Amino acid sequence: MSVDDESVCELTERVFGTTLGWDLQRGAAERARLANERSVTGCVHVSGGWNGAMTVSCGTELARRIASAMFEVPAEDTSLDEVRDAVGELANMIGGGFKALMPGPSTLSMPTVAEGRDYSLHMPGSAVGAELWFLREGEPIVVRVHERAA
Repeated sequence: MSVDDESVCELTERVFGTTLGWDLQRGAAERARLANERSVTGCVHVSGGWNGAMTVSCGTELARRIASAMFEVPAEDTSLDEVRDAVGELANMIGGGFKALMPGPSTLSMPTVAEGRDYSLHMPGSAVGAELWFLREGEPIVVRVHERAA
């Protein structure tokens, strides 16, 4: 089954809206910008009726604001662990919603989170089925759906 960009977009906007009270705007791809700053990527895998993964990536400063909104603490008081937990939880919620849209039964992995500068996340045997870019107060967020290659 192919990935429906509009469903992923609506799901992402709903998770950010209900969890953080944030509105997102669709944005242009800003690969160079994320590659040149510290960033955080949360990833969950779906296995079963559909096999693939969902990732959510953003700059570390935006991830800190995400953690601040999620845990209701000032951004300057958030720890790196809280930042990682918040982005992992967003990936988990978006991935869980996406899993419900795909053929089942399926299971969702625990979130994995990568953080740093100039890293790549590669999933051998997969292809990006959807890549959606959003902006929050001018800061980019990218959600990718990786499908198992046929």
